[in-house]
Amino acid sequence: MTSKKEGDTLKKWVDREVKRFTERYVPEYQKVESPKELTIDGNPAIEVRTGNTYDQTNWDASDSNHLIKGDYKYEIAFQFDKKDDLSETFLQSILNSVQITKPSSSLGTIKDSYDDYDRSKMRSVKNKNYGYTLQVPEEWKADTRKSTKDFQAFTYMTGAFFVVGTDIKDLTPQETIQKFKDGIGTKVKASDIKETENRTETINGVTAVWVVWEYKDVVTTTISFIKNGTTYMISDSHSKATNTAFMKKQISDTMKSFQSSN
Repeated sequence: MTSKKEGDTLKKWVDREVKRFTERYVPEYQKVESPKELTIDGNPAIEVRTGNTYDQTNWDASDSNHLIKGDYKYEIAFQFDKKDDLSETFLQSILNSVQITKPSSSLGTIKDSYDDYDRSKMRSVKNKNYGYTLQVPEEWKADTRKSTKDFQAFTYMTGAFFVVGTDIKDLTPQETIQKFKDGIGTKVKASDIKETENRTETINGVTAVWVVWEYKDVVTTTISFIKNGTTYMISDSHSKATNTAFMKKQISDTMKSFQSSN
């Protein structure tokens, strides 16, 4: 339950929700049924049913029902880990039992954070130890459990990102990445790691090695470069299901935003 913003309609709200879902996943990893009009407690409502998978084998299912009454928006949502668990009888029995009464005047405004949701918003983070800054997406969360003065980590819905700096100079950037890949290869079958890109890019005025590989349903992008005597490695891993053009550009822009003041 959240407040309706001025000028909003049920259709506009549902369209935003569907757009937010479809932009998150690669087409072959998502399913969206046509919105369905229905009535909940005498109020016009729209049902949206979606599904997504991370391995193209196991699909989940979501059923979200939206309605607007007075100054408030209501969403009644159901999530099923397996699409076969979705029961029409169960859903209908719950929706038939819903009663929406007049809310207390003391509730006031309940902001819907998704009304002004913008995945492209970035924020600046700084590592004081090495004196570099990075522009990262606002929705990423700092992983304080893993972060140290040398290792800066972030997590988001379907992935993780980190930056590490070291003064060890006996490895080239290419060797640094290969050592990282070899370490992964000790935990999984090395032959299952498929390299899809190996090139160079300019990062903060120096040449960086840029390597992308896939392992099962995960895509990893890793770059390494030497700046002012420090070897840096920046890496991101996320689900192939969310490896959209937007995601690729966001990872690229974040890595290329690296700026060192030392």
